[in-house]
Amino acid sequence: MNDYTNDQLAAAWLGATETLAAVEREIFERLRDTGGTELLAEASTIVHIPRVTYDQNMLLTLREHVPPAVIEQAFEPEHEETRVIPARFNMRVAQHWSKRFGGYVAEIITKARLEAPGRFKVTLK
Repeated sequence: MNDYTNDQLAAAWLGATETLAAVEREIFERLRDTGGTELLAEASTIVHIPRVTYDQNMLLTLREHVPPAVIEQAFEPEHEETRVIPARFNMRVAQHWSKRFGGYVAEIITKARLEAPGRFKVTLK
């Protein structure tokens, strides 16, 4: 590839990303069809590692339903470091509130959940 022009490199990059996107779509379809998180083959394993984020604005309504002392355990208000860090909930703590408080709290947390594409881990046997 040392002898590629910049245009050839750009075209190769675009072709590779399109191919990768098509491969990811096919993996997701196969996982959806099987209902699993792994695709097994003779020489390899593909594992889907999901990524979950939460709508922080929706989670702010938790303050109406959860005691302030409990909110403080998971809520980090907006602050400045070298840039402004927006207010956010630490969901490692707050996700347990669904079982603890139930009702509206569980509903808010469920509705705030945003599924992200995640990533794949491919291992050769």
